[in-house]
Amino acid sequence: MMSDQELREIAKVTAVEQGAFLLQVMKSPFRLHLDARRDETPMDGLVATNITEKLERESGFPVYTEESEKEEDGRIIAREREETHWWVDSIDGTRRIQQNLPDWAVSIGLQREGVAYVGALCAPAYNKIFTAIQGKGAWVENIDSLDDAPKPISVSDLQGSDRRALVGTTDTETMRDTYRAMGVRHGLDNIVGSLALKIAMIAKGSSDIYLKYGAKANAWDLCAVEVIVHEAGGYLTDLKGDPFRYDQPDPVFRNGLLSSNEKELAEHKKLCHLARELAPEKYRK
Repeated sequence: MMSDQELREIAKVTAVEQGAFLLQVMKSPFRLHLDARRDETPMDGLVATNITEKLERESGFPVYTEESEKEEDGRIIAREREETHWWVDSIDGTRRIQQNLPDWAVSIGLQREGVAYVGALCAPAYNKIFTAIQGKGAWVENIDSLDDAPKPISVSDLQGSDRRALVGTTDTETMRDTYRAMGVRHGLDNIVGSLALKIAMIAKGSSDIYLKYGAKANAWDLCAVEVIVHEAGGYLTDLKGDPFRYDQPDPVFRNGLLSSNEKELAEHKKLCHLARELAPEKYRK
């Protein structure tokens, strides 16, 4: 049985390797494989395969990816019986990498009994790798100096109108209006593509709240970064304030999400309640 630190190291090294590979692709003639005008490119599948093969070989735990979820081979049924497995998003922020922008990431998370347990999130264009282990902390490292000791990270202490928001790349004006109604005045121009990277910015204390209505999120999007933000002292839940489960037959989360720097779950749930009350009509059920 591998130790938690060994699992973290495998996830970290694998994410860094594949992030470096994608950076090379962006600078090479093979960049054509990133330019498909859709949410997936041939590189998504190739990187997912590379990660899957390495993680399964070295850890012994099965791997599930966005690509594998399209396969009808009984894997969904098998997943219900597994105590531990990996969730991988080979390119989180595909549209951004297609546009040659830096805000994309490689995400590798390990769930245990439905709970995010180990996470590694690599942002190659920012030279950062975030990692965490449940109950043991969250860290950030510079990719070009991995021999240095990892630095612990924590959410900020900013509250109320001092909080800094993050805005996604879609429906940005609606979200800005909602943040203003919540009393958030700062960060309304902080647009980040990768979903997981937005939440990692809360974990390291450079932003404080991210709200997402409507559009679905998936287990492979959130498993890695949930343990990172939780170990950094914050929260990531759906808009009811309920935690995400990573061992369900359906890996799609449809109740929106909110990540915050609140240290107490009760306070985080108050933000969730306020967000639901302020939801635009098109997002109300």
